[in-house]
Amino acid sequence: MTNLIWTLLIIIGVLIACCTGKINMLGNIILSSSGESFSIFFKLSLMILFWNGIFNILKDSGFLTKMSKGLSKILKFIFPEIGLESKAMEYISITLLSNLLGLGVASTSTGLKAFSYLKEEAKDKKLPTKSMITFIILNISSITFFPTTIISLRSSYKGTNDFKLLLIIWLTTLFGTIVGQLLTILFTRGKK
Repeated sequence: MTNLIWTLLIIIGVLIACCTGKINMLGNIILSSSGESFSIFFKLSLMILFWNGIFNILKDSGFLTKMSKGLSKILKFIFPEIGLESKAMEYISITLLSNLLGLGVASTSTGLKAFSYLKEEAKDKKLPTKSMITFIILNISSITFFPTTIISLRSSYKGTNDFKLLLIIWLTTLFGTIVGQLLTILFTRGKK
């Protein structure tokens, strides 16, 4: 579906450029935007590599394991059907911790592992459990204390990164998490 939308947008853009006599500008825009896209990609890649390295150091030092055990006790209220010693709970905790630290890209592998453990624990392998749905919503709407990607993008475009921006991000992610969890509770009532 996304491919269709992008194809339609490109075709409409080319048609508008032809009809308005600005086809020459289209070529210049394509060339300049591809260079700018590569620049953004390169800067973000370096930032992702740096934070993945920090994340791996935290994981290898045992810091994330200690933090995840502490977070598991809080998450037990959100995931009552998962045991505290479960591998799924450990990976859920690490995923949410990395999201809290703004390392969303680094949390992809742990999120996939958490989901695979949740699937192993499910009775019906074809249908998502309440824990799976809750984890997906919690992961998508996760509260972020240090939005590293947004801060690095704003810095690369000479934007300011002041406390107001962080406050807005904290409030919106908190609001999104609360609404997401309320909707999850509402729509998964009675589901196991």
